[in-house]
Amino acid sequence: MNLKELSLQTIALPEKPGVYIFKDASGEYLYIGKAKNIKKRVKAHFTRPSEPKLEVMLQKVASVDYLVTRNEKEALILEYNLIKSKKPRYNMLYRDDKSYPYLAITLGDEWPRLILTRNVNIENAKYFGPYPRASSARKVVDSLLKIFPLCSCRGAKPGKKGATPCLFYDIGKCSAPCIGAVSKETYMSYVESVIKFLEGKNDAILAEFEKNMHQEAEKLNFEKATFFREKLRAATYVISHQRVMLDSKKDIDVIGSYSADETYIKILNVRSGRLVGSRGFVFPAFDIREAIENVFEKYYLLREDVPEEIIIPVEIDTKNAFEEILSEKKGKKVKIVVARKGFRKELIAFARENAMQSFYWYKFQGQSTLKIHSRFLEEVKEELNLTNLPLRIECFDISAFKGKSPVGSMVVFEDGRPKKSDYRKFKIKGNLKDDYQMMKEVISRRIKNYFEKKDPSFAQKPDLIIVDGGKAQLSAACKALEEAGELGTIDLIALAKGKERVYLLKKKSPLRLSEDSDTLKLLKRVRNESHRFAVSFHRKLEEREITKSILDRVEGIGRIRKRRLISLFKDIKGLKKASIEELRSILPEKVAIRLKEEIEKQ
Repeated sequence: MNLKELSLQTIALPEKPGVYIFKDASGEYLYIGKAKNIKKRVKAHFTRPSEPKLEVMLQKVASVDYLVTRNEKEALILEYNLIKSKKPRYNMLYRDDKSYPYLAITLGDEWPRLILTRNVNIENAKYFGPYPRASSARKVVDSLLKIFPLCSCRGAKPGKKGATPCLFYDIGKCSAPCIGAVSKETYMSYVESVIKFLEGKNDAILAEFEKNMHQEAEKLNFEKATFFREKLRAATYVISHQRVMLDSKKDIDVIGSYSADETYIKILNVRSGRLVGSRGFVFPAFDIREAIENVFEKYYLLREDVPEEIIIPVEIDTKNAFEEILSEKKGKKVKIVVARKGFRKELIAFARENAMQSFYWYKFQGQSTLKIHSRFLEEVKEELNLTNLPLRIECFDISAFKGKSPVGSMVVFEDGRPKKSDYRKFKIKGNLKDDYQMMKEVISRRIKNYFEKKDPSFAQKPDLIIVDGGKAQLSAACKALEEAGELGTIDLIALAKGKERVYLLKKKSPLRLSEDSDTLKLLKRVRNESHRFAVSFHRKLEEREITKSILDRVEGIGRIRKRRLISLFKDIKGLKKASIEELRSILPEKVAIRLKEEIEKQ
């Protein structure tokens, strides 16, 4: 959008609270924002200096839409719901601080695990930390497992009778749901208890351990008394790693900030007076007030355990609106307090010090910054003569063995890094005879899914598509984009194996990049990941077919028994490992022996 067109559109914008929407020429949602004054906020986007990624977005804006609300609270809720449903590509501009290890409880699993991880994007996980040293974090995990024997590995499928538990079960650090040694109800009580313990609600647990220790000692049950004494020691060790911040038992979050060329926000979680965890976010050179508002919107609105009080360093315009929303979420009054004096001011100073230390760790010891990624992607764009900055790259590959069970794969890289949650597999439909037709079908289905927006992995349009192959594969992909009306809006290249030649649409001869080229290294990494993903999927399908064919040859195994065997043992490897006793849980003894003999022939 040029300045003249912008001025014409902004003149008509209302000076009222609401939500504004930036769209590109095709009507795709680029960015959704809230505003106290829609007109002023939209103008500010085009007048203030921007970070490179935002500048790219602003260049794509073709129209500005808006929705007026009665107040800021309604604007906040509307923005949140629109972002959640439309998933505009430029809204998630902050980065989580993943420099330090966290304790995570994987609540999304059927049997939640207690693990140490630097990945803060595990679905439905609850995090505690971070811990400055991985060694001390491992000791905390070790101590916690002595108190609450949760799984710390994936292990065998939970509930599978006859399996062998790992060493952790033998030393009392796992209750072994993998062999059915613990009921679901008991296990989930451990999960609930460890969460309460890490949130600082540990007085009752300590008192119970001490009481049981003394009672068993009085009964001369010294072995049991020692058991509870060790649990008490382990609990005390964990608590000693939670710094005492307040005498108060209130649940408080403290927000500290530090700004240099980027803005770093540090949230300290104080529960029952103890510092039990923290979370860091990096923003591209935001105004501190704007960064804090983003934290409220993208962190607190998603949380279930909202504290009673949130201390912030500066006043924000949306304070009252957020107080109202969070109070409704919690079911009781939530205060957002600006630190001006006393203990709150001391807490803010401590949070700011932590923000500064974490920022420099992030900057120089942790991940590369957004600017480094932007500069690198600018070089890729220039070297390949692309139209778009390749923020989102998708690579497609076809895998088939002797023409059987052909499959396609899609891997996704964002900001030069793999985004595995968006990887997808395609079973080739119809009786297609060559890679050309298969590649066309897969990319056509991918673009169709983009327009349907049923799967979030397809909700964003790629900036660059890479196909594994040469001119034929490039031509097939080109045809798919042309039929979908997307040719020209998405960059397209092919990368051939061997001499690593890059085929471009507008060039007859392939582009030869230097072996030392960072662009070539990125392309090879993306292509190799796509090939690996396609081959692994193809092998699983092949193995499944082999398993079915073996089961079909054994007399006494019908449709129902075949389904139960595949469900329990998965594939030929699982069947090979299974004992006659395990097979007899589904089959009569004679049929189990016949199946074992058939498997031995493979």
